[in-house]
Amino acid sequence: MTPEVSAVVVAYRTAGLLPRCLDALDAAAGGLALERIVVDNASGDGTAALVGARAGVRLVSNDTNRGFAAAANQGARVASGRFVLFLNPDARPAPGSLEALVAALRATPEAGLASPRLVWPDGTPQPSAWLAPSLATLAFEALRLWNLRPRSRLDHLESIQGPPFAVPCVCGACLLARPACFDALGGFDERFFLYHEDWDLCLRARVAGWSCLLVPEASAVHERGGSAFQDRADFWRRYTESRDLLIRRHFRGARRPPALLLHRLGLRAQAFAFRVAGRPEESRHVSAARRALPSLTARSRGC
Repeated sequence: MTPEVSAVVVAYRTAGLLPRCLDALDAAAGGLALERIVVDNASGDGTAALVGARAGVRLVSNDTNRGFAAAANQGARVASGRFVLFLNPDARPAPGSLEALVAALRATPEAGLASPRLVWPDGTPQPSAWLAPSLATLAFEALRLWNLRPRSRLDHLESIQGPPFAVPCVCGACLLARPACFDALGGFDERFFLYHEDWDLCLRARVAGWSCLLVPEASAVHERGGSAFQDRADFWRRYTESRDLLIRRHFRGARRPPALLLHRLGLRAQAFAFRVAGRPEESRHVSAARRALPSLTARSRGC
């Protein structure tokens, strides 16, 4: 029987989170036939043995850490479900949420992607949807204006209750994709090793005529405490280079140089804020990541 949903979980040194993620996934599926796939990026922390001991979970093992985008694409290629769910190990969809996401895509043929409301472990809302990046959103971030206007649409879109609604960008922590959309886009862009591959996918989907849905009826706890936060220097390097790539890919012509400049100004402001807060090591990580970025005039392949 063809599964309704194939769930792809990319794991890297998250053996402590994975069992709760998979348990929550089973409850979220409700009555849906579910295929479970874990792609292990050479974690070396017992993930492979954990998955091997769990019935009904298929393991795809990599010899090296290929990054999220490449590993997620691997999982999607072996998936056989009518829909594909990309789920972070630090995310736990609520019971029935997967059914709600599937229902939203079935009811909206022009929608290619759907995501639930994200919440912190204590139940408070977490940003789940955003406007498309623009000079205005980049300036808002660079000037750290969220301190003055924390609920501004330039920071994030509120996850209001109600029926599913179209948004420019959703989070990839728990993302349901229609294969016709995902395959037509060529999957995630594997130049994004980690971070912003979800925004890039959403932006490309919209250009291709697909919409992205936020489904308030569905929710997922997102801890944001996975492997990416274990090495802060690597976190900032991956995050800043992916942000730089996103800007180079989606800002064209005269808009690109000021957008890249705003990104760098924002990193300077972040490093300064860490110094003021008494976190000099974090400040050094941000500054090192900024200095490692290509020049404003450098051209990236495919951009």
